Amino acid sequence: MAEQKLIPMDKVRELVGGHDYEKSFNFDFSDRGVQIAYEDENWTFSRNKKEFRVSPIAINALIGTVELPNAFRKFASSYPDLLAHNINYLLKRKAGASKALRIKNRIVAFAPPDATIIKNDTIVDTIEKSFGSEAKIDKCSVRPDGTTDINVVSSDGDKLQVSQGDMFNSGVHIQNHPYGVSRPQVDGYLLRLVCLNGAIGMDEVFRAPTIIGEDPKNWLRASITKARKTTTQLFESIKALSNREIEGNVQDLLEGLYVELALPSKVQDLINRRVGREGAESMYDIFNHFTHVASNVGVVRRDPILRNRLMRASSHYASHVAEVCNNCNRPRLSLN
Repeated sequence: MAEQKLIPMDKVRELVGGHDYEKSFNFDFSDRGVQIAYEDENWTFSRNKKEFRVSPIAINALIGTVELPNAFRKFASSYPDLLAHNINYLLKRKAGASKALRIKNRIVAFAPPDATIIKNDTIVDTIEKSFGSEAKIDKCSVRPDGTTDINVVSSDGDKLQVSQGDMFNSGVHIQNHPYGVSRPQVDGYLLRLVCLNGAIGMDEVFRAPTIIGEDPKNWLRASITKARKTTTQLFESIKALSNREIEGNVQDLLEGLYVELALPSKVQDLINRRVGREGAESMYDIFNHFTHVASNVGVVRRDPILRNRLMRASSHYASHVAEVCNNCNRPRLSLN
């Protein structure tokens, strides 16, 4: 099993910047001449006799906007002309003003004219200014729906030491959709340098407002600063786990965690195999098994949603694990 490596900043910019929209224009769905159509197995948008292809992301967002019933959507998926007719009918009555985001002659998204949209290039620029030459990118991916995930830390591991040779770097996890489908957010992030396994903080999430109302870079820089400060307490909680031995059956502890953290069976199997192979004597060992699977096992690492879920579960475990039940040896986690 190959463990991950840090990603050069130029590679990050190349990957995520390629998903930024190039141009945009405002319009109103109720205007005469505005039309959604399905032709030659492609969705199109026409306005004033000018036609653009439309991405599946944009079409799915429109279907959500007009609130078509799921049963009808499933039925009409086999009859795209019928689906297009209903989308047009409802858009003219519900959608109103909108903004079309373009890459060449393709519309990649429709967004409210004043929606908060931050381009991925802006994210990378702000990372470089906030972290400087000390920036380390250990995870960077773009999901099929366009959501970008970037995990970045700075070289301050000497300040975050669990024991001799076992150090952490602190930083942030940034989640962004360059088409405005979801709001940008910033979370605290910790990277353990031994195996480059990381944990995303979940007690404080800094999510952009629907309308920022100012230069997005200002909000982003401020959120990065706030999120980095949250990692101090998270690290102390993680470090405290190293002094807590597992006194009972490890499998009982794991089963309790799986229930409390609602981890999928695929992840449970991977963790069980790693614990069986490497063993676990302390609560800190369990934390490291969780984060190692999240960061280094290919099937999880390549699935950003699953990867983030496990990294957040790991930090929740570290921050909220309470005393172990004397009867069943299972942890009781605070969900508040």
